[in-house]
Amino acid sequence: MLHPSPLSSQAVLPVATEIARHCQVFALDTPGYGLSESLPEKPASLEPFLQPLAATLDALGIQRCCLYGAATGAQIGLEFAASHPQRVALLVMDTAGHIPAAVCERLVDGYFPDVSPRHDGAHLMTLWGLVRDLGVFFPWNDLRQQARIPRDLPPAAALQVMLLDYLRAGSRYDWAYRPAFYNERAERVLRCRVPAILTRWPSSIALAITDALIAAGLPDNFRVLDLGPTMSDRACGIAEAIASEWTGGPAQQPAVCPPWPDRFSSAMLDAGEFQLHARIVPAGDERPLVALHRAGASARLMEGLLTSLALKRPLVAIDLPGHGDSDASNERIAVHAEAVRAALDSLAMGDADLLGDGIGAAVAAQLRSMQPSRFRSLAAIDQALPAAESVPWPALTPCLDGTHLLEAWYMLRDRRLWRPWHLRTVAAIRDDGDPDLGPGSLHEELVELLKCGEGFAALARVEAGLDPATLPGFQCGPALLLGECCGSGTSAAVPVSANTTAIRRWLDA
Repeated sequence: MLHPSPLSSQAVLPVATEIARHCQVFALDTPGYGLSESLPEKPASLEPFLQPLAATLDALGIQRCCLYGAATGAQIGLEFAASHPQRVALLVMDTAGHIPAAVCERLVDGYFPDVSPRHDGAHLMTLWGLVRDLGVFFPWNDLRQQARIPRDLPPAAALQVMLLDYLRAGSRYDWAYRPAFYNERAERVLRCRVPAILTRWPSSIALAITDALIAAGLPDNFRVLDLGPTMSDRACGIAEAIASEWTGGPAQQPAVCPPWPDRFSSAMLDAGEFQLHARIVPAGDERPLVALHRAGASARLMEGLLTSLALKRPLVAIDLPGHGDSDASNERIAVHAEAVRAALDSLAMGDADLLGDGIGAAVAAQLRSMQPSRFRSLAAIDQALPAAESVPWPALTPCLDGTHLLEAWYMLRDRRLWRPWHLRTVAAIRDDGDPDLGPGSLHEELVELLKCGEGFAALARVEAGLDPATLPGFQCGPALLLGECCGSGTSAAVPVSANTTAIRRWLDA
């Protein structure tokens, strides 16, 4: 299954769930979207997306399949079926159509605004306005009455889910999105010779272009699948059509794709009732280092620190429950620790050193108290705040006006200017070097904070009141306690610039 852009495989889950009643389903993040890495260069067409799809099928051991695509995914699927007909038993094009060349040029003009991070967070409001108007107009930037979509505006929480996919894709969000518009041509369909289904869904924002494709004349290998008006009608109808036209073979265990040996790559780890996402570098023959992030952050945000350590040992940075791309959400340290332990067990990992930041330090200490012989050494970065109980952490509850995004942006920015950030007084000015106010790094931090969502405030309150040195895990053996910055009320006075050196010395010892 191939998703619309600039979304991710999450967008096709309603349909995937129904199809999975009949056959094994793989929902892929296309290059540059979701968790997949981007193409090396901006593509002029959809052709550069075809080889990665073929290589992914090879890696999964799939020689021939039913290929489903929605919107951009439908166009990538069409091109793949045309160039690799031996690998596609049935093509399902959902939300596809015909756009005449002149109309396409007018439609694309202004459709893809620049969303590069800005110091004042204005790019967030551009994105929120775009995501919101996608449910009001088609195209979203055509504000005339005739472009109105006859449907209810989605709730703010649903818009937030879509926004997160835009944020993940970043300023390259149009790399597949733009060429897909130019591919919506009747003549492209004529190149496809495999059995194919074109869906016609009356609630689709693209209904007009779907009807234009049907009116242009479909080849004999295509049939039109008329669906009911609801999302459930759409999902069930597509699943039933696939089941009636394609049997496929028995489900198989996909091949295990090993991570890259010398750089971070993603992995989903079994952790009891849910999965934890991790960033892993498997290279090195010394004892592994397991890194756990602070509240509202993620494994990805720890990569800079871990890379700067220049270690010749395996590295495993884990997204705690409710963070990054891990499942679930819980503010109890014990629950986090048990999930991480189970995830490490799934890697068959034995002895390891632990590095924790903020709430991650508390989780690491809990892990060590559970299995002191397994986790023999611990380093912790303290995020404790004075007057922790009075910190007004943002709730991150999505608002239809998008103001929750600016509240989060300025909280992150102010954390780099004052400590504690919410006082914003002369006495609270941070004096531990020039503040990093680059919009790019702030944006990366914001994306991970928004993934944590409404669970962040409770976790931040727990973190702010922690003193890692008092936790049982610190009494089990060698431990290093680092301050988040120098002279600001933390339980150690180590400037952040010295943390890398201190951690490296600790590990060498």
